[in-house]
Amino acid sequence: MKYLFLLVPFLVFAQTPVTTYYDSGEVLSRYFVKNKTLDSTFTQYYKNGKIQSEMQYKKCEYDTNYIKMLQSKIRCVSVYYNLKNKVLEGRKHGKWTFYYENGSLKFVSNYHCGFKQGSFITYRTDGILKHSEFYHEGSLITEREYHENGTLKLFTQYTYVYDENIDDGRYVVSYVQTEFRADSTLKSSKEVSDYDEDNEKGIYKEYYPNGFLKFSEELIEDFREGVYREFYDNGNKKHEGRYVDEERVEKHYYYNRKRETTKIESWDTDKLIRTEYKN
Repeated sequence: MKYLFLLVPFLVFAQTPVTTYYDSGEVLSRYFVKNKTLDSTFTQYYKNGKIQSEMQYKKCEYDTNYIKMLQSKIRCVSVYYNLKNKVLEGRKHGKWTFYYENGSLKFVSNYHCGFKQGSFITYRTDGILKHSEFYHEGSLITEREYHENGTLKLFTQYTYVYDENIDDGRYVVSYVQTEFRADSTLKSSKEVSDYDEDNEKGIYKEYYPNGFLKFSEELIEDFREGVYREFYDNGNKKHEGRYVDEERVEKHYYYNRKRETTKIESWDTDKLIRTEYKN
């Protein structure tokens, strides 16, 4: 497929329709140019005549009274895609849609004056959802991933905070991610706080298919750091102890399925010092 900067063989004028072709003669794209700027729907085609993509461009700018959207994050009027004829792109604006060669929907995205705004959805060739995201003013808010049978696999929600000391005016504070099995039972959950960018803290939990908690662990930068608890599939505690840099420290307690203590281990930087067995 030819790129945009190769598609315009002549100088175009205001409100001029443009059609380009494959070398073999089939229509490759159709679009409209206004005042030397791509400011319309740009439609590309497969050689079989089916639509490959429909992309919306608009010459626009976007500010809000909530926060100044930094123009350095997007191109003000884009760049020349034809260096000889100086035809400009407008900004991505509106719905962008892509299709598989068989005509089924492949991908849908939404923009507002160059910023991601709204849903971004990917489909498999059989039409089943594969992945979806939702953006607000260019920031990812929620993300979903799906199993091949269409059931939800991963759901992640992000939280942002504004800070004048950060270059782009915002950064991720935290996210919560939940994972499901193909039969829709809960598999795991993860909560991450990123107030201190050098020490991302989290809590990870994994579950049995019957819904009971299997284990939970405290994390720093995805390393086990803090209290670790493990459970039987009946909900009773199996093991509890603390970790530092993924190494066992202090006392670790072990229990049978009846919640009775079976032994206590004493650790010093992952070195077992003493084991006390209980009757």
